[in-house]
Amino acid sequence: MKTFQFRNHLVTAVAWVILAGCQFFQGSNLSYIREVTKVDIPGHITTISEFDNGEWIAGGKYLIKEEYIKAFLAENSFHPVDEQYRSLFNTISKEDHIPLSDLLHLKYISNCQGANSWVFTINEKSGELWVEVQYPDFGGLGPCE
Repeated sequence: MKTFQFRNHLVTAVAWVILAGCQFFQGSNLSYIREVTKVDIPGHITTISEFDNGEWIAGGKYLIKEEYIKAFLAENSFHPVDEQYRSLFNTISKEDHIPLSDLLHLKYISNCQGANSWVFTINEKSGELWVEVQYPDFGGLGPCE
């Protein structure tokens, strides 16, 4: 009888720890984005917002500190926003939309490798960085296939 009560208390305690850990864990899409895209995102970055619909797309809006913007642009082959860019996916929320009115300072890179595709858009003046990564759906079909 005492073993049964102890086991119930132990299970309850473990459940509370897991629940508390889930509540206070603030995960980030950044580690996933870095792993999938192999883009060397600076370590000193602020998360403004993130999303993951759990089906096929994840990403977010971030802020790169001013002293890291030039190096980030130099390490990656960013292009000025053009007509091809406008055909890429853009599922960023209305609150964190990409201001296409500021085309002078917007640059982007995009790629499709394996089962993932992505686009990085940066405002080289403000350091705002928008990232969208499409990944395979539950059926295993990816955007590049």
